[in-house]
Amino acid sequence: MAEHKRLSRDDVEFRKARAEDRPSIERIAAKTWDGEDYLPEVFDGWLQDEAGLFSVMTLQNEVVALSKLSQISPTEWWLEGLRVDAKYRGRGLARIMHHYTVAQARQIADGVLRFSTADENAAVLHLAQESGFHEVARFARYYLHTLAPSLLGEWHQLTAADLSDVQAWLQQSVYFETVQQSLEERWKWYMMTASVLHERLESGQVHVWQPAAGQWGGLAVLNAPHKAGRVTIAYGDALPTYRLSFWQAISDLMQPFTVEEVHVKIVNLPEFTTPLKQAGWEKDEDFQAVLLSRDVVLTKESPVQYEQLPALD
Repeated sequence: MAEHKRLSRDDVEFRKARAEDRPSIERIAAKTWDGEDYLPEVFDGWLQDEAGLFSVMTLQNEVVALSKLSQISPTEWWLEGLRVDAKYRGRGLARIMHHYTVAQARQIADGVLRFSTADENAAVLHLAQESGFHEVARFARYYLHTLAPSLLGEWHQLTAADLSDVQAWLQQSVYFETVQQSLEERWKWYMMTASVLHERLESGQVHVWQPAAGQWGGLAVLNAPHKAGRVTIAYGDALPTYRLSFWQAISDLMQPFTVEEVHVKIVNLPEFTTPLKQAGWEKDEDFQAVLLSRDVVLTKESPVQYEQLPALD
């Protein structure tokens, strides 16, 4: 039927999002994630973001898709908020919106461009592949509800004075390299640069676990709480021989807080997930996230070269 024909780049127009687009965007969000989309709560902040780019796609003056390009640091950028109006899904608009935003990144950004998606989102993973992104890692989510003291080792809150020691410990970590030197907060992965670590240290969010006096066995970086009674671990890592004890000892770290639940997103490989299972953490079977990355400017080492990027007509 004609109304279901695929659309091309020539059928649509792009512009920056405006305040008057809120009703249209909220309508699109209402049909995403069973109405639990976060877009309404970030809409105003995205409009005010002068460093990034909040774009909408219009079809005959109707907002039918949107996306956001966000600057995390001068050399680190993040794609988020790719949405298509439910009544236009399956007609090629997500692909056009994605490629448009990546092309915009080439105009205003530098360094690394990244985003995350659910592993079941085959269409978006295909878009990532054809536009030069590579898969960094797949993450599972684990919860801890039983917070009985383990009495294993000791936790110490670190300060900004410990920055060089934290950096040295991370540099010898296989897990640190596996996650592209990143921590996670609310589906977004941030590279743990010196400035990010310094900020977290000053906020009292970095804790070292010592299995014996003076010995660093593991490191936990916490996120600021978003919900009462819930703590999210932005980065959890331990020496291989101490991984089980480390994840058991998280209960001790939580004792000063009023906590009902702790959760972490961790690379979904047995060497990292098995210790959590053995320590009593429960896996969210309905969740797996994929972190994707590419250089803003494609290089000879990129999986896709510019001449291989597909036409959008």
